[in-house]
Amino acid sequence: MHYIRLPLNSSLNTRDLGGYAAKDGSVTKFGVFLRSDDISELTEGDKSFLYDYGVRMVIDLRSDDEIEQNSGAMQSDERFSFHHVPILPNNYADNMKGLLDNYFLGDLYSAVLDKGQERICRIFKLIASQETGAVLFHCTLGKDRTGVIAALLLLLVGVAQIDVIANYEVTNTYVKSIFDKVRAFAPDIPAALFESRAEYIYSMLEHLMTNYQSIESYMIKIGVTEEEINKILCRFIVK
Repeated sequence: MHYIRLPLNSSLNTRDLGGYAAKDGSVTKFGVFLRSDDISELTEGDKSFLYDYGVRMVIDLRSDDEIEQNSGAMQSDERFSFHHVPILPNNYADNMKGLLDNYFLGDLYSAVLDKGQERICRIFKLIASQETGAVLFHCTLGKDRTGVIAALLLLLVGVAQIDVIANYEVTNTYVKSIFDKVRAFAPDIPAALFESRAEYIYSMLEHLMTNYQSIESYMIKIGVTEEEINKILCRFIVK
């Protein structure tokens, strides 16, 4: 059985990336890639559910200060291969507070594409290295950092831009109840920064195409090999 949003007790925004029309008449497979919000407080039942669902690798995109606050329920569970790759170089609160004067998240996402290339490359190499089971990647809300990786992953297999944007927007509904958790790190952040507006991710997609021409050329530029791209394609899509 596969789900779009997984029915976990301790996470509202854990979603499967399966079911999207992709390149050449293919479709993205369920049970291969999952995006999620904070899973540092998963119950034992939820962890077993994810394992039974097929999750074998967890990539934590949170910053060092977030890890220190909540080390993560998956980090010490030997059933899962755990990797910490902070997609933003400084702590989460500092990065978000830097947007207070101009809280257009598209600027942050575009900056991640430009300045976080080494980290994005590492994430995609990890994704390509997992030959069986599902890969789950997450941050705190499952919106910004997770949203960037999910968008790049969907684009890479030919999912239409309109579907990439729609996948991003869904978070707006699911994260309302966990705003307080994030505001513990950054209490002065405007409410608009917690929203997943279409224009935020659309701005990043435009930046990608304008400055790198295509998702494939971006991946090659940052160090992901053609072989690794093909491994992702073979794992993620089916006709």
